[in-house]
Amino acid sequence: MPSTSARRCRRKFLRFFPRGFQDEKYVDWERGYKWRAHRQWSERLGHSDLKALLQAEGFAEIATRAVRIESGTNLLFSFERWRCGMR
Repeated sequence: MPSTSARRCRRKFLRFFPRGFQDEKYVDWERGYKWRAHRQWSERLGHSDLKALLQAEGFAEIATRAVRIESGTNLLFSFERWRCGMR
């Protein structure tokens, strides 16, 4: 049986998103932008591109592409950007 705290969190989540993870608002607020970032990552820095860039020591290009993708989202918290020098 889930803890009291877990049940409380679930109720709160369902107040915001009555249909749970299938709720349109959840997809829009929490899932949609992450899925778009994933697709961008796959298109701009997929496995074969990443492998080729690593072999060519194209580290700056890898970083540039990653920053372009991330900067259009809120995937990282501000302190994570700061620690990475992305401000």
